[in-house]
Amino acid sequence: MTTIPLSAGGTTAFQLLCREVSTGPGPRPAGVAVTWAGGGATAWLSPAETRQWLYDLPREASVRRAVWRHVVLLAGRDRCGPPDAGGCSVAGWRTVMLWLAVPRLRAALHRVQCTFGVGRADLESSAVTGMIEQLAAFGSNPPENADSLLVGAALRHCWALTRPIGHEISVADIGRLAARPYEGSAARLAEPGDGMSWQPPAAGAELEGIRLGALAVRLGLPKPDARRRSGAPSGRHRVGLPFPIEAGR
Repeated sequence: MTTIPLSAGGTTAFQLLCREVSTGPGPRPAGVAVTWAGGGATAWLSPAETRQWLYDLPREASVRRAVWRHVVLLAGRDRCGPPDAGGCSVAGWRTVMLWLAVPRLRAALHRVQCTFGVGRADLESSAVTGMIEQLAAFGSNPPENADSLLVGAALRHCWALTRPIGHEISVADIGRLAARPYEGSAARLAEPGDGMSWQPPAAGAELEGIRLGALAVRLGLPKPDARRRSGAPSGRHRVGLPFPIEAGR
């Protein structure tokens, strides 16, 4: 699995890509071939012009995807390293492809970072790793929606970093969870806003009284008289034996 270092002197993966594109020797061939519809003329766009073509100027989705597919095709040949039809090697386009995808990932990575607290360097490295793996899966014939598949692979790798963190996020209403072991199977949990509070029982006898009181309410009977309950053996009777409940006449 190919990856970009998490940090190089405090520099993240996206910053490394920008630096490589701006200061590197440049990709070969030097541009992306774009054929204008109707006239049949071909324009060669540099990496910077390609980025402007994709993001700054309104284009039809089919045109943008055609440009993306050409970039992915060059990046795949850069990975394999064969010479192109003109005898010149294809080089540098994998870095350009990753760099072109950065604007589509910044907002999503920012949301993941703010929500789950994952380090930005880890997120950017995972995004780059996902795109490189997806590029390898394309082979020599990338699909028309190659750009969407690249971005999707990058985001899946980023979300994978949040799985262990997501299990540790606290829930808002701890009281509802704490009350569950003490309620009967048919009891309804109090919904937020019911104005109900819950106190854990102090002892087994008090717990039994609470359960009997709840049962009496559900059956339409008055609550058991505390004075009558006090005469019953509290520690010797077994669970399931009849317990005196005074029914209302």
